[in-house]
Amino acid sequence: MAFFDPPWITPQSPIAGERVALNIRLGICDAVFERVGYPQITQDGKFVRVVLFGAHYEEGSELCVFGVGTVSYDLGAYRPGDYVVQIDLDYDHFPFGPDTMTMGVVPLTVFGAQPVATPTLSIWGAIALLAMLMLGAAHRLQSTVRSRRASSLR
Repeated sequence: MAFFDPPWITPQSPIAGERVALNIRLGICDAVFERVGYPQITQDGKFVRVVLFGAHYEEGSELCVFGVGTVSYDLGAYRPGDYVVQIDLDYDHFPFGPDTMTMGVVPLTVFGAQPVATPTLSIWGAIALLAMLMLGAAHRLQSTVRSRRASSLR
């Protein structure tokens, strides 16, 4: 009954500068709550640690009353590279006091900027471009011939 599924990152293949989110499906005996100071998101090089606040009870406890749902947190945007995201849950382990449980470790690969597509011409676009170039050349040639005739008549 108590569960949290392995966390996942969206989008699956982020590019540099694109914001990524952490997602976790959990419920029954496990929950995540809003609390001042949480989530705590820290980064040390390629290691990102996310600490959430919530509740964790052992299966069969009368305190297992939470619904099933998915929580999402914005992690921000990253530069290209391979990262490791560790997700921990701070909770009150009554009567022993505060405790921390690792909910999962997720790899995150951020790709470089996507190449910009180069415009290309279809066959019809190429024919239209060629026709316009030919019309322009014919007009220029005609103007040159007229100006030479006019200067020879003077």
